[in-house]
Amino acid sequence: MNLGLWLAVQRAKKFWAQGHTKRALETIARAHRQYGPTADSEFVYGVMAIEEEKLAEALEAFHDAVKLDVTHLDALELFLEVNRSSVPIKGAATRVLSRLAELLPRGTEFDVQAATLLLPSMHMVEVIDQKVRMLRYSEDPIAKQIATLAAIPSEDWGSVSGNNSHALIARLIVSLSRNDTTQVSALIGGISPRALPKRAMRMAIRQKMRNYEPLEARMLLEYYRRADPKDRWAEDQLQKVAKSKAYLSKQQLTTQGFPFPEAAIESEYAPNRRKVFYLLHSSLPYHSVGYATRTHGLLQGIRGHAWDVQGVTRLGYPFDMPQMEALSPIAPSDIIDGVPYQRLSVSPGTESKQPLQAYVSRYVAELKKLARAQRPFVMHAASNHWNGLAGVSAARELGIPSIYEVRGLWEITRGSRNPEWAHGETYQHMARMEADAAVNADQVITITNALRDELVNRGVDENKITVIPNGVDVSRFKPREKNTELAARLGLQNKTVIGYVGTILNYEGIALLLDVAGKLKQERNDVAFLFVGDGAELEEYRERVQNEELSDNVIFTGRVPHNEAEEYYSIINICPFPRLPLPVCEMVSPLKPFEAMAMGKAIVASNVAALSEIVTNGVNGLLFEKGNADDLARVIGLLLDNPNLTARLAEAGRRWVSRERDWNILSEQVSTIYASLSDVQD
Repeated sequence: MNLGLWLAVQRAKKFWAQGHTKRALETIARAHRQYGPTADSEFVYGVMAIEEEKLAEALEAFHDAVKLDVTHLDALELFLEVNRSSVPIKGAATRVLSRLAELLPRGTEFDVQAATLLLPSMHMVEVIDQKVRMLRYSEDPIAKQIATLAAIPSEDWGSVSGNNSHALIARLIVSLSRNDTTQVSALIGGISPRALPKRAMRMAIRQKMRNYEPLEARMLLEYYRRADPKDRWAEDQLQKVAKSKAYLSKQQLTTQGFPFPEAAIESEYAPNRRKVFYLLHSSLPYHSVGYATRTHGLLQGIRGHAWDVQGVTRLGYPFDMPQMEALSPIAPSDIIDGVPYQRLSVSPGTESKQPLQAYVSRYVAELKKLARAQRPFVMHAASNHWNGLAGVSAARELGIPSIYEVRGLWEITRGSRNPEWAHGETYQHMARMEADAAVNADQVITITNALRDELVNRGVDENKITVIPNGVDVSRFKPREKNTELAARLGLQNKTVIGYVGTILNYEGIALLLDVAGKLKQERNDVAFLFVGDGAELEEYRERVQNEELSDNVIFTGRVPHNEAEEYYSIINICPFPRLPLPVCEMVSPLKPFEAMAMGKAIVASNVAALSEIVTNGVNGLLFEKGNADDLARVIGLLLDNPNLTARLAEAGRRWVSRERDWNILSEQVSTIYASLSDVQD
């Protein structure tokens, strides 16, 4: 470290020890500007920022520290924690941990400490899984044991490890990473306090605190203090546990269910029988993804049926969303295209979702305050369970009915991308909370029959479920003249364009389309593939296109402005939706097929359940066998060789979506539900 920077850091530490944290932060910040940062100085700055409760600054400092030196494991440990506790840096944790994993095995002691940080992500990221297993070649005997134990269930450990001190410590580290309270309790008392794995224990304690499991957190903290009686952090955590309110832990919520309040016998106020609160996870103008599009379309239609429906965004939004860290205070309401959106959060700050009961309680308090002023007759909450639990709870306390609208099951979505995660406790917790919200709501809406069936399997009364599918604004999305300038700019003139407009994710079946692109390149030169959108797998697929030399007939545009989508549709002839045979694809329908149909495009879709509800094969589009690239190529070939069929399906799709899936038509179904819960006629 530069001498000037080192001296500045020492002065800052002195200020900090004296309680002058603000002066300490200013001292390091000035030194960074003068001398440039190092991993250690960024780490010190981050620790002090936490003391000042400046989580955004702390997160940035720890992230910069590990970018400068990924082997600074103290900085990495705190980066991972703060990244969970505040608005996360998208994908950063996986990137940093993958870089660390690539260094293994590295040497005695380091391998154990690095493995401690990597274990919670094992089985989720391939390189981490592989490198942890490679620790069997480490020079460190504990790391060797970790490599073996981490690969198998704990009930099989007896056959692969002994009871010497190295084996016991390795067992404890792996058990702590798995949140295996039974194993931890059995092991921890048999290990010398001086040999206890402090980093693994800190990580486990933080997880217990996040999950609000105070008894387990206290047990670990007491052992931790035996290892280091003067540790200031442990003392702070014990004080937090002592002051904390008794909420159910995540595990208790999963097994016992969410504790809803008793329903009031009568309404707390005289409800306005036309006023509705529609609770939302996200909305325009801050987000314009499919969730916000469905919301806006329905709200416009519902208001057209004389319901005074108010979009109410959840507590914490939009400040807790990625890329919103720098957002300034916002207005308490917006009116967009005549639709009012009200904000429960108007100032920057993080709303912790753990413990869940505490978050729901704060959310309900804000809802009740707004409801007493505006007197809605119903709480209509849309996914996810944060909204559902708060909407049902607030409605019960106010003595009014509730609706929970399940637009998707987020645990199913994540589990489809990460099957290993789908076997864990967080999946089970989310599934139980979604079921509880739906079971306890007076009415339930789903967007597909498959979602309805899943909820029935989870215990929801099928008689109170209404399927109201996704739709489209047919007055906005309609056939338009080809944008020849855009086609020329992309090099697509005189080409039949097969275009995918949407998020670039693996379960969307993008890889199948690239298989078809490679096949067709060998057969003809009049076809091009256009991918419009951004997503987690975009760079991976771009790299594949380059490696397979498909760049002359495959184009990825990346993200484009939402209001330019129609221009890209105008140069597309065929729109494929090759979703893979995964639970999320079977249950949840995307919005994009309706937009493509409304624009007069021929549709090709995999025969997953959710898309089979939209496309009738040979009538308003074509279906192919899900997951089968050869069958996808066959169906696309039919359209390429038969322009009359392409035109007929495109026209039929436009007619069908105008008749069945316009937001104005779908909103009538919502209006009918409202009328059934109110005492006015629709």
